[in-house]
Amino acid sequence: LNPWDRALYLSVINERPFFSRVNWREPYRGLTQTLAQRSISSGIYFPLEDICSRTTGSHALGGQAAGVLVGVALNPLSLIKYQIWKEDEVRRSFASTAQKLLRDAGPLVFLRGVISTAIRDGTFGLCFSLRRYVQVHGAGENGAAVYNFGAAVTCAALGTTL
Repeated sequence: LNPWDRALYLSVINERPFFSRVNWREPYRGLTQTLAQRSISSGIYFPLEDICSRTTGSHALGGQAAGVLVGVALNPLSLIKYQIWKEDEVRRSFASTAQKLLRDAGPLVFLRGVISTAIRDGTFGLCFSLRRYVQVHGAGENGAAVYNFGAAVTCAALGTTL
């Protein structure tokens, strides 16, 4: 999804059509950051969802809390990735981009966009946690594994599009 995400980002910030050729130059710029961030996100979401669900006593609230926590924790990585996606002629590494942001705007720059990120990821966490209400136990019996997979995909799609 990196080329599509990057093209959408560039079309919005530069106010030009999505399919403009310029948006599709270097479509995999920042791919390493995207893969790392998604790996970390997936790796910490599920343990956090379990902890938050036990703490709140609710799968829905636990999923929502886990989504918010993951979004807030990874927000600085997103900010750096978007800076790397810019159309600068200068190629910067992740570390040098982070240092430049810190030097130019101070540590609070890494909170830029955190409210909308928390709302988005909290919504995803809530919707994705609903899979626990619709999935069935005994996944090896009577096609339940296929049903559970479909339920998880549907809940993730719902959370992603809201």
